[in-house]
Amino acid sequence: MAMKLLIRALMTGAVLLGQGCLLDIPPRREPLDELWKQRMLEERYGRWRDGKELTRGQPITETIHSYPEGAARTQFGIDVSETRSTNAGWHLEGGLIARIPLSDVSIDLFGRETTRIHGPTYTTEVGQDHTYDFFLVLRTRDTRVGRTVKQWRFLPKELAMTGDPVDPAIFQRSTRPRHADVADVLNPPPGAYARHFVDGYLDFDQATRIATVTVTGLKRPFQDRVDLSSELRR
Repeated sequence: MAMKLLIRALMTGAVLLGQGCLLDIPPRREPLDELWKQRMLEERYGRWRDGKELTRGQPITETIHSYPEGAARTQFGIDVSETRSTNAGWHLEGGLIARIPLSDVSIDLFGRETTRIHGPTYTTEVGQDHTYDFFLVLRTRDTRVGRTVKQWRFLPKELAMTGDPVDPAIFQRSTRPRHADVADVLNPPPGAYARHFVDGYLDFDQATRIATVTVTGLKRPFQDRVDLSSELRR
């Protein structure tokens, strides 16, 4: 009798576990990635949810922010999300975080945070469900159409979180509010919700035609130099 009860309990648990897994199957991420990048290259900013464009209700600023979450709330923001009826889905937000205008082109740096949303509870876990992408884009001044020169992706295991040891110098160029974001990262209050604090910066040397992309908020320093000589001759 005891054995039968144990088997029944195990079977019930397996069914519930299976149902939980089915409720946490998100839509495919690739079409959302492509939609986001298409909007980036077309310079078509705004919000899209479940395939429909939404009115941007929050105040829109012309400021270019150095971090994806801030960029999403500017006039240069791109916000794409899709969730199933079970609440499992994706949220991709970010936008333009740096721009260097030249005579006939502009060099743009875009940043994006992608968040995996779990169903049925509509929750995420910091340290596991967030990925950051950065895109170096050249855009012609006349058509405003861009092309991606290089892309970088940083996985959850590469991202620092509040509570990790942080060099305050990484915030010298950040546009984050000093009284809030930066202070909470450097000295998080007890019981504060852990989060990431990723920023991206762009520099360009006119003489060498080299663009330098710097990303902070990672467990290790990151900087990449991209020679744009041939790209700028196209």
